[in-house]
Amino acid sequence: MFRRLLEMLNDGGVGVFHFTYFRRSSIIIRFVYWIRKSSRFMNGLANLILKRPLGYPMMEMNEYQLNEVFRALQENSCKPSQVTFSSDATSYEVAHGVVIFCQKSQVDESLFTRR
Repeated sequence: MFRRLLEMLNDGGVGVFHFTYFRRSSIIIRFVYWIRKSSRFMNGLANLILKRPLGYPMMEMNEYQLNEVFRALQENSCKPSQVTFSSDATSYEVAHGVVIFCQKSQVDESLFTRR
C-alpha cells in the first residue's frame, strides 16, 4: 500500500507518513488485542466496556521494517527531507515510530530527449 501511495505522488509532490517500528506491551495486552482482532463479537464487547459504539472499528497498529520503508522511498525518487521520532506511552504499552516528510523528485525531461 505504501509503495502504491508513493507511485501516486506527482513529481514535486509531498508526502507525510507515520510508521511504528517498535511496540512493547504485556502478554495480556497482546492476547486481548489478538482476541479483538479475531472476533467481531469480542471487539464489540470491548467497545461496550470502553463506552464506544458497538460497531466502532479497532485500530490496528503494525510494526514496520524501516529499511524497507527507506528502500521504497529511494526506488520511487522520494527524498526524505525530515525524519522525526514519535513515541506513545500508556500504562499498558509503549510504541515508538517515525514521521517521514518527503518530496518526490521532479524528473528533468530534457535528460530523456535526443539532441
